[in-house]
Amino acid sequence: MIRLLGIDPSMKPEEWIFIDNKSLDGYMEGFPQSGSAEDENRYADQWITRLYKEGAFKLFDGTEYEVEGESLKIKEAGENSEPIISREFGRPR
Repeated sequence: MIRLLGIDPSMKPEEWIFIDNKSLDGYMEGFPQSGSAEDENRYADQWITRLYKEGAFKLFDGTEYEVEGESLKIKEAGENSEPIISREFGRPR
């Protein structure tokens, strides 16, 4: 699953990301078919928040999260979070 996220392999994501693959059962079956990016993002946000609450998703790079409503928010970015966020949103590092 980590490789499917498209994270640069040189960052060695297996050493700092944990996702319990069994906890992803049903993810694709329930994925929105509307084609709406908003629906897809909301669905993914609900899943990652649930996985975090259940201990099925963790980052071991110092990133701290907090749950706001039904969303998972970065409280403090770890050493690998900022490069990913910067690349995703086109911000310089």
